[in-house]
Amino acid sequence: QIYHICWKLHTFWDTTEIEEKDCPVHQEILQKQFKIKTMKISIPIGELIKKELKKQGRSVTWLAAELGYSRGHLYRLFAKNWIYTDLLYKICRILKHDFFKYYSEELENIEEK
Repeated sequence: QIYHICWKLHTFWDTTEIEEKDCPVHQEILQKQFKIKTMKISIPIGELIKKELKKQGRSVTWLAAELGYSRGHLYRLFAKNWIYTDLLYKICRILKHDFFKYYSEELENIEEK
């Protein structure tokens, strides 16, 4: 029944606006059925991508065209603190910049504590 409700919510919401990680039904499934706690990550990946794009003198329109996304989708991405790994990998290749290193550095800091 939970999955049926979730399917209805996802068909109602624009999928570019809400994804599984943001879905309250998915959060409930993870927390109740699988006893998984969601973790907040403090890496502002969207802002880091935006800064690197500016540093390289590239436009949002250019990156959107390279990815096959709309500019609006990228602006929403810039506001997020998370990203799918396959999309981040594509952005790394296009900008020739390793954004994964920020996550590695965060893990190293956790291990040191």
